[in-house]
Amino acid sequence: MAEKIVTIPLKDLSYPRAERANRAIRDIKDYLYKHEKASEVRISKGVNDIVWARGKKKPPASVKVKVKLEGGTVFASLPEEKEVVKKTKEEPKGLVGKAKQITGKEEGKPKEEKQEEPKAGQGKSKMKMEKEEMAKKDNPEAPGAGKGAEPRY
Repeated sequence: MAEKIVTIPLKDLSYPRAERANRAIRDIKDYLYKHEKASEVRISKGVNDIVWARGKKKPPASVKVKVKLEGGTVFASLPEEKEVVKKTKEEPKGLVGKAKQITGKEEGKPKEEKQEEPKAGQGKSKMKMEKEEMAKKDNPEAPGAGKGAEPRY
């Protein structure tokens, strides 16, 4: 696992304006394939953001990249960018793991189904709710049948 900082030149602007940022990403990968002799090149989100920061027509003239070689794979990131470690959840092996994979739930622990009660006024529009409130204020004895109420047919 070797790490080093490399400056990759991107000055060749003989490409159409609309393809320059795409081509710059491709040039970064080609440069790393050639100079690091790698079978796979991965570019971080930070490097991608730097290339695309000024749009697709004006990529930077050069990019400083921290290169990390692991096996046959090269990881390119910004020198000040922190390393992101993804934690993977260990799945149980054997029959338990296969059963969980097939059914999608753990053995012995049935999924609890939650039933939500509908909230008051759910499904009614705001205007209808306001009209009902106004009707109640006008005539509290007959809900929904006041001065502002709509006739029912």
